[in-house]
Order: sequence, then structure tokens, then C-alpha cells
Amino acid sequence: MTVLREIFLQLLSMSLTSSLVIAVICFLRFLLKRAPKKFSYWLWAAAAFRLICPFSFSAVFSIFSFSSAGTVHSAGPVTRMSYLPAVSPAGDPAQPLTHPGTISGIPDPGPDSVAILSLIWMLGAVLMLAAAVFSYRKTCLRVRAAVMLRPYVYECDAIRSPFVLGFFRPKIYLPFGLDAGRQKYVLCHEEYHIRRRDYLIKPLAFFLLCLHWLNPLVWLAFVLLSRDMEMSCDEKVLETLGGDLRREYSLSLLSFGSNRRFPVPNPLSFGETGLRERIKNVLTYRRTGAFVSIMAVIACLLTAAACSANPIQPEVPESSNHNYEMMGAEDEADFHTAELLSLLFDCQDSELLEIMALPAPSVAPLPNGDYPTMTSNPAIDEALEQYYQARFPADYFTEEAYARFLQRAASQWFFQSFAGQGELQLVKAERLPAGTDARSWTATVRAVLLPSGVSQDFEIPVSVQESEGKLTSFLLGEEVGSLQQYFFRSAMEETGLQDAEQEAWKRDLEAREEKLAELQAELSSYEARIEVLASELETAEESRMGTLKTELNSAELQRRILYQEAEALEQEIEKLRLLIQDSVSAENEDVSP
Repeated sequence: MTVLREIFLQLLSMSLTSSLVIAVICFLRFLLKRAPKKFSYWLWAAAAFRLICPFSFSAVFSIFSFSSAGTVHSAGPVTRMSYLPAVSPAGDPAQPLTHPGTISGIPDPGPDSVAILSLIWMLGAVLMLAAAVFSYRKTCLRVRAAVMLRPYVYECDAIRSPFVLGFFRPKIYLPFGLDAGRQKYVLCHEEYHIRRRDYLIKPLAFFLLCLHWLNPLVWLAFVLLSRDMEMSCDEKVLETLGGDLRREYSLSLLSFGSNRRFPVPNPLSFGETGLRERIKNVLTYRRTGAFVSIMAVIACLLTAAACSANPIQPEVPESSNHNYEMMGAEDEADFHTAELLSLLFDCQDSELLEIMALPAPSVAPLPNGDYPTMTSNPAIDEALEQYYQARFPADYFTEEAYARFLQRAASQWFFQSFAGQGELQLVKAERLPAGTDARSWTATVRAVLLPSGVSQDFEIPVSVQESEGKLTSFLLGEEVGSLQQYFFRSAMEETGLQDAEQEAWKRDLEAREEKLAELQAELSSYEARIEVLASELETAEESRMGTLKTELNSAELQRRILYQEAEALEQEIEKLRLLIQDSVSAENEDVSP
């Protein structure tokens, strides 16, 4: 059921993407009504591409650039359009999502409704395909008694209209009694179908209709494609045999007309679909000039390229790593908020050290034991404002809010590189249930001391306000000061930091000693195995000597590898022991009178 659900959602997203393409083609088809119908026929290739392939290239001229409903997902060198939200199999709307890429264009259907729709879709597609197979089989049975008129052309008294039948070696079937003149342009019409491979294109179009039968625009596209296919063949006949046959050709269409109004899988019939439009097109047919044809070709190529391309993804700043959980996001403003939190808190220490290249201030602790917040430096504030201006997207904010944001970033949030003591990591960004006009978030931030790697998590409240998709306010709670205190305290309590380093080195030493013991035990087992193989080789029969030698060589090779690993590990252990000894000696020197 999960696989069926994923297939259905993927096809539904492709169908929604193709709907805009079909609408554009229908509009352009109206504009090209005086141009040869072959141009309208070619345009449907763009709709077929969207219905078949979920991936495409990205370009600035994409028609989807004018629509904000869908979302572009990157998949290596290609991209994919999506109009559906990410729904967990369990249907939990609060399940963590990865950062931006699931902005929905339609409401999120529940898991139960998706399962029901998936089953309905599959049943409809199977029934339509079964009807196609049944119709094709029935037609094949009707023409079993056909008589060959010439190679690939047959006459049959069980049919009322000429048509092409077959996939690999298509044949033309004519009803008995056609006069020579009518037979001439009927054969010209059907042979052009074969040369253009319409006998393959029409079944492919019906197969796509079976896959996307829930979309009424796909039904419309199938009907219009069939009409353009037939009218372009009619025009080819008049172009080849001359326009004087318009009256006779129209009478033939009228006599063979099937008056079929519902799209079904049938052969390429001479009088198949759109009889009224086809007769009108034949009677008004005129050869088009070179200028009209050139302009039509240009319009078709530009439209096909614009319909086939996905919009270009907005650039994401390089410093944002997105390795965090995001919960409760609902719209574009929420994703912008999470992006800003990532840019603020996923910050490596080295990125700001050049700006913060000042010695750690010597500040005494307050009477209550806390340390005062470091005062701002105007030169650092200006440099940080320029740094953040290049780092944070201005189009996420209103103009006034962006200026306030940069000012606060420069004057308050320099804790990201405080005294070169560590770095920050955004662990989780969670939007809380709405209670006021402001959007409340909680950012779980991990402060990591370097080089020891000792870390502590902090929860920072964030308050955000937005208007028409733009952020008008972005405020961090007072708890952000705890990050400053954490790094500042670590800078002042150097002895505690050295103790933490020593503990980390000791833990690393213990782990490496355990690994060395395991390697030595494994090495001993291989040495024992080598002794056993050597003794067996001395008394073994000739038939087993080759096998024993191979095993012996393999064991000796593995022993050498293990010996090299153990030797390298012993060197690393010795270095760690020297580090610990030097650190202890330095502490003793500091405390000695």
C-alpha cells in the first residue's frame, strides 16, 4: 500500500504540473488556428513530457516561474516540481521535516483519503487498459479475413472506415468498394500516419490518459491531440495531391465519419474524430507563407522549452548546513525563519575569528558568581553588520525590519565566535502552537567548546512577526545571554577547560588501549592458525597442498596487516600519554609557589 501511495502521489504531482502546460498549449493552439495544424500537433510533446517524466532542467524562462504554488526539488543536475506536502505514513503532521522544500500548493490530504484515492485511481487505470486491450483484440478478430490489395494494404468487408492497425508492422485496412480516386487520397492520409509514427504516438497518448485519468485536462488534451493529428494529415493530403480535392475529400470524411464522442482506444481511423472541425479545416485550407511558418516554428519551440523547464531554485547561502530538525512549519515565512535560525546558529568558530580578532577581556566575576555580558565594540559592530548583510537574505524581511535585524546581529549576537572558544550548532527549530499575532519558536542550540568538544544544549525562545510573507520582526529571547555566559565562563575558567581536555584525552587513551588489546588478540589467533596450517602442510597430500598454501598466504598477509595497525595504534597511544603528562606537569608548575 505504501508503494501504491507513493506512485499515486508522484503521478498526481506530475498531473498537476502538466495542467498548466496543457492550459498554455490550448491558449497557443487558439492563437495558431490559422497556421498549419502540424504546429499545434507538435506542441503536445511538451505536455507528454510533463506527464511522463517527473524531472526536468531548470531555466529562467520557465512558465512555472510565474506560479508560486509548486516547489522545486533538486535531484543532482535535474530538478523536480512538487505540488504536494510531505505527509508521513502515520499521518502525524508534527513529524520533523527537513529544511525548505515542501511548500504546498494544495491542502494536505489525510493518509486515509490518499489510500482511498490511490485504490480508485488504480482501479480506473486498470479498467481503461483492459478496455484498450479488449478493443484492440476485437478489431484484430474483425480483420482476420481481410484480403491483401498490395503490400501492407488490405481490404475487408467487416469494416466501415479505413484505418491503420499494428505496432511493429502497421497495416492499412480499407473497406471494399472504394473507387480509385477516393482510395488514392485515403491511402495518402493513412500512409502519412505511418511515416510519422502516429500508430505509436496514439497508444502512448492513451496510456498517459490511463495514468492521469483523474485529471479532466488530460482528457481534453487527448481529444485535441487526436484532432490535431488527423487535421495535420488532412492538410498533408491536400498539400500533396492539390487543393482541388477539398470538396471530394470532405465528402469522404462525411461518409466515413464515426461520430464517436468519447475517447476510446481505437485504431487510426480515417473519419475518426472532430468531423465537423476537420471538414471546416479542409474547406478553408490555404497554403501558408514562409513567414507564417517560421513564426509558428519559433512560437512552438519557445513554448515547448518554457513548458518543459522548471524554474530556477532560489540560492541558499553556503553557510547554512540544514542538519537540523524542523517542526511545525506551515508556510514560506516559517521556512524563512528556520533558514535564519540556521544561519545564526550553524556557525563555525573560524568564520568570525578575523572580525573578532581581539584579546579576551579580563573581567572579574560579579558578587553572585556570574560574569558580566561583554560590551560592544563599534569597529566590530560595523564589520559584523557588513558580514551579516552578505550572509542573510534581504528579501525575507521588510526594509525596516531588515535594518533592525542587521543592527541587532552586529551588536548582540557576536557570541558565535566569542574569544575563539568554540562553535554553535542548531539542533532543532520548532514552531510552537499559535497563541498571539507573533509566531513563537524554540531553537535548540548546542554550544561546543573547542578543542575539547565539550558541549551543552540551550533552548532559545524566538518571536517572529510577518506580513504578506515578509518578516517584520525577528527577536531572540533573553536566554541567548546564557550562551554568552557559557563561552565567557569557559574563557575565564581555563583550568576547568584543561581538566576537560585531560578527561577527553584519557577517554580517548582508554578506547585506543582497548582497541589495541583486540588487535593483539586477533593477531595471536592468526599466528596460531598459521602454525596449524604449516604443520598440516608438511603432512598433507598433494591434492590439498594448493589449498593449504593459499590459506597460509592469506593468513600471513592478514597477520602483517594487523601487525601494522597495532604498531600505528601503539604510536598514537604513546602520543596521548605524553600529552597527558605534559598537561599535568603544566598544572603543577602553575600551582607551585
